Amino acid sequence: MKRKTAPIKKRIIVPAVRPPNGHTAPPGVSVKIGKLTDALPDENNVNLHTPRGQSLLEESLRRRGFFRPLAAAGKGVKQPIIKAGNLTQESAVNAGMTEAIFVYTDGTRPIVHVRTDLAPDSPEAARLALEDNRIAE
Repeated sequence: MKRKTAPIKKRIIVPAVRPPNGHTAPPGVSVKIGKLTDALPDENNVNLHTPRGQSLLEESLRRRGFFRPLAAAGKGVKQPIIKAGNLTQESAVNAGMTEAIFVYTDGTRPIVHVRTDLAPDSPEAARLALEDNRIAE
């Protein structure tokens, strides 16, 4: 069922950032830019989200961008299927986001999403962490 959402108030445009110190993807890992909708939502997702949670998430994405990645399974399929972050993808699309960075890996090492625009002790980073925890309530 499609949820009704508020109209887009503000669109975030994030400039491309090169990794510091000339880092490149290690063997067995590839990275590409694609459409956010290139990953498909999981039709079997059983997590029923609240309208409050979706509203908070959309507003946070509009104001502050992403703080955590989506997780998808891609073996044997043309398009990866989102297994964690279905509501995040839907909210991001509703917030006007269209591009995504896809990191292809075998899952043996964690992926750390580093926001190069945030200082660890900044008020913005603190607000992002607080919002991340509040949305899950």
